[in-house]
Amino acid sequence: LLATGGEDDRAFIWTIKSSDTGLKYEKLLETEKFEDSVTMLKFSSDGKYLAVSDMSGKIRVYQVNDTCELFWCYDTEIDLETLDWHPGCNVLFCATAEGQFMMFKISTNEIKIMYSGDDCSLTCFKILKEGKHAVCCYANGNVRMWDLKTGQATFSIVKAHEEEVLCMDVSEDGRLLVTGGVDMKVNVITLNNGKIVWKFTVESMKSSVAESAAENDDNNNLIENSIESVGLCKTQPIVACCTVNGQIITWDMNTHAMRHKIDYETGFSKLMWA
Repeated sequence: LLATGGEDDRAFIWTIKSSDTGLKYEKLLETEKFEDSVTMLKFSSDGKYLAVSDMSGKIRVYQVNDTCELFWCYDTEIDLETLDWHPGCNVLFCATAEGQFMMFKISTNEIKIMYSGDDCSLTCFKILKEGKHAVCCYANGNVRMWDLKTGQATFSIVKAHEEEVLCMDVSEDGRLLVTGGVDMKVNVITLNNGKIVWKFTVESMKSSVAESAAENDDNNNLIENSIESVGLCKTQPIVACCTVNGQIITWDMNTHAMRHKIDYETGFSKLMWA
């Protein structure tokens, strides 16, 4: 199955089938119109539900079956940054532009809101594989781990980054967190105690993208660089990041030495390890 959403304020579920001429896509669901562009979709871990949200903060959950009926809906009335499912059960989480971390038990309609008082966006989060904690990153540079049962913060790192945290990744064993952001820093954090054990600053370069933008800018200002994505290798002790100005950098986690650096002519928004 494939789910899509866009500026037509709708979401679609498609079935993908092989044919003699290639892949064939058949529409299984076309949702009713949302109030704004559909920007986020996510299948539950068991594949039984699809969560859909638009830019205005409306969330709908559809059953994934022959009829694809609407199962649950909620209006946060707040702009959403991202959403995701619990890895082991049908509990939905979302992050808001006002810093709330919201948990929805869709079967019972129970709602829990975890809020630290940060007057800024909750930019990204990750539910740990053990299913008991979540790590959240904020636009003011803070990083927090939440206990999902109590709704209390397990640890808080104030100003882990000097500016907005844009991306994060968690190691396969759940021991390490890596974050990156606008300040061009990569932090490695141990999740058992919330300590930053390693920092690395990426040197900005004048990419052709930035130089071209500067030529067209009345104030002749270069676009600021930022770390858009970070990733921990699943098989080796290597961490990687990519930047909006076209850099890919990898480091050895044991020696903290840089292993590779690639300067590309166009910017990057996402990286993933195979």
